[in-house]
Amino acid sequence: MAASSVAYARTTHGTPRSRSARPATSKVPNVVLNGTIRGDIHAIERVVLGATAKVEGNLYYGVIEMTLGAQIIGKLVRLEPETPPAAPAAGSAV
Repeated sequence: MAASSVAYARTTHGTPRSRSARPATSKVPNVVLNGTIRGDIHAIERVVLGATAKVEGNLYYGVIEMTLGAQIIGKLVRLEPETPPAAPAAGSAV
């Protein structure tokens, strides 16, 4: 995964500037989550949920990896890979 195509989400607790959850609807190729997101996630390629990950919404994914302890409160929807249309065979009439 290229760094530019990955969305990282992490929340922290105990500091005045931190938030316990991030309301969002995210549409990205790849997601690595180690915190809480409230809202739907659309990850066309890959989702990696760490042990402290919590998704409060629907999760649309190509491939998913979950560590023990991760939580999803919503639907899991597998996205079919996008494949380009097949080229006509050589020598065939169109």
